[in-house]
Amino acid sequence: ERELREKVDVLETLARAGKALIGERDPDTLVRTVVDNAVRFTAARCGGFARRNGARERVVLSEDDRAHFGGMSTDAITQLFQPVFDGEPVVHHGDLRQDSEHDGKPPMRSFIAVPVPARTGAVLGALFLGHPEPGALDHRDELILAGIATQATFAMETALLLEASRQWRRDLQRAVAQRTEELRRSELHLETLLAGITDYAIMLLDAEGRILTWNTGGERIFGYGADEILGDHFSRFYACAEHDEGAPQRAMRIARERGNHEVEAWRTRKDGTRFWASAMLMAIRDDDGVITGYAKGSRDRTETKMADERLQQAQRM
Repeated sequence: ERELREKVDVLETLARAGKALIGERDPDTLVRTVVDNAVRFTAARCGGFARRNGARERVVLSEDDRAHFGGMSTDAITQLFQPVFDGEPVVHHGDLRQDSEHDGKPPMRSFIAVPVPARTGAVLGALFLGHPEPGALDHRDELILAGIATQATFAMETALLLEASRQWRRDLQRAVAQRTEELRRSELHLETLLAGITDYAIMLLDAEGRILTWNTGGERIFGYGADEILGDHFSRFYACAEHDEGAPQRAMRIARERGNHEVEAWRTRKDGTRFWASAMLMAIRDDDGVITGYAKGSRDRTETKMADERLQQAQRM
């Protein structure tokens, strides 16, 4: 009957302790709550948590808890719970001063440490309690500490996963912001560069041939302002006959197959007049080789064309 009452007492205590962990998602706050619960619901005077980080352990102690250890070094405290990381299910000392493994006179006489196991079987950390009097921590304290450690497993893994997820989102947002800023600077640099070119109409097209950018040279040569041309298909510059014969689509096909397409032909301005254009269409691909758009450049070569024709006529005469 006494054993049954002890079990019921332990279960009721663990139920009260578990309520404090519900909803806590910050890893550091969660660790502090677990340690506080362990001290609150046992006869211990202080407690702590040792978190495994690779091959080393990091001891988490408040200033009040550290004072109870009487200035013991972190290495000395680590020696107390190290067997837990080595596979021991529990470390329970009734009086540390009688334990030959611990030199000197440690202020902690009673000491219990249990593992906080991960669901994979690994050890997330060690939860431990101390008391300055020998024999102050008994079997009941051991059971409660082990129960709180088990409760902490799910809460800690959940908190660590959420923290990792938050960190991943922060890293992603930072990378996106950095890349966006790089692209913005690149676009501003490109716009500044293209704005100063007046002898060539230089434009970027999407994969379907629609105009995405428009420079000063394009406005001077073709007569369209950016607000009139952006979003239109580059085929509007072609003469009706070439348009009907599929010349724009043929130029895009050749650019896709060969990388670029160069041609000299008559083109049409906004006011309907024609000019002799020397044009190039170059395919743009992503890292996987997929066409993402085209770069197009055109130059007004009408004067050169007329000069050539006059020269040919003079030679014939």
